[in-house]
Amino acid sequence: MMSESDDKIHTTDYAFGQAVMRAGRSFVAAKGKEPAIEGADLAAMLRGGMPLGPGEREELAQLVTGEWRRRAGEAGKARKVHPETPEVIAVDVAYQEAIASNQERFGRDYPENARQAVADQFSISKATVKNYVEMRQERQEAIREVKARAPIT
Repeated sequence: MMSESDDKIHTTDYAFGQAVMRAGRSFVAAKGKEPAIEGADLAAMLRGGMPLGPGEREELAQLVTGEWRRRAGEAGKARKVHPETPEVIAVDVAYQEAIASNQERFGRDYPENARQAVADQFSISKATVKNYVEMRQERQEAIREVKARAPIT
């Protein structure tokens, strides 16, 4: 059974999530990140009248309440990342899209090349891309198993 938070996460628009992440980096003391540049896409979406669902509203709330900044400032503490974390979902979606649309372009080693392309896009390591994708695959498999065992009502 999907929880209310699952429902909220799945309503998040991919491009919107990307824009929030880029804008968020500028608020988390990321060196060399300029808010006017990193936040430009998000500002354009908001000013353009994009309808916001619960997932998008939650991302904005986290951004403006400083939750992103607090997480970055917790020295020595690893940030909790799980399959429902918006950035994990965004990385997985980008990877799946890269695989689906660029298999021919990436050649024989397309999974590795797709991981590198997504790692570059999100400024993370290839290992992180692989971990996030595996995390989401395990989550989806667990959901399928639960649904298969659930009694039909």
